[in-house]
Amino acid sequence: MRNKNVFGNYKVLIIAAGMGTRISAITSGISKCMLQVNGKPVLQHTCDSFSSKGAGEITIVIGHSRESIEDNLVGKLNFVFNPDYANSGVLQSFFCAKHLKGQKFLFTPGDHFFDRIVLDMFENFDSDVGVIIERKKCDDEDVKTVIKDEKLFFGKQFAPDEAVGELTGLMIFNEKASKRAFEILEGRIAELKDHYVFHLLMILQEEGFEIRPLYCESSKRIEIDYPKDHAKANELAAFFK
Repeated sequence: MRNKNVFGNYKVLIIAAGMGTRISAITSGISKCMLQVNGKPVLQHTCDSFSSKGAGEITIVIGHSRESIEDNLVGKLNFVFNPDYANSGVLQSFFCAKHLKGQKFLFTPGDHFFDRIVLDMFENFDSDVGVIIERKKCDDEDVKTVIKDEKLFFGKQFAPDEAVGELTGLMIFNEKASKRAFEILEGRIAELKDHYVFHLLMILQEEGFEIRPLYCESSKRIEIDYPKDHAKANELAAFFK
């Protein structure tokens, strides 16, 4: 990104509260977000990427192994604890950052390892919500993105041939979408606490908010869910800027 301060008016929200049970064989009890990639925790890579683009305060919602995160990360960070992390999903953690209501912010899960160049895709963004879609042949486990009648639909249930790619965790919210997103959660958190962020996006879209897709290549990011993903992240790191 040419202007290093392009995100100066944006906050950042990172969700790093989960148990990470699918990768517990190699985490030794710590958060999977703290796994080392190229000599540095995944979550530190993420924070450094946002900071390098001029983003403001970074809020990290923590839960499992909170000490390993609080004690080992550096930067302009605001930690928020989700006390119900073991019994809830991503949207409960998202709601814990309700102080961001009405503020522009960038979002990602803490296990998302990506080339910081991907953030350039958000430069001069002028819609309600932007989502990064990875162009790829999806499999059954991927959260697929399907476009019908100029609307976006997300879920694992779609056939791979229907999808334009996989929904990644990287998103951007303007002030209006931010305000409404937290209003929705305020009124419906008991119903939505075990749901995913894409469910919130679908609600926003039904209310008339524009969800705009932005496309990246598969060589630019990976979400670390399994040991093989961690190995791939270390391979990709050699090519990231």
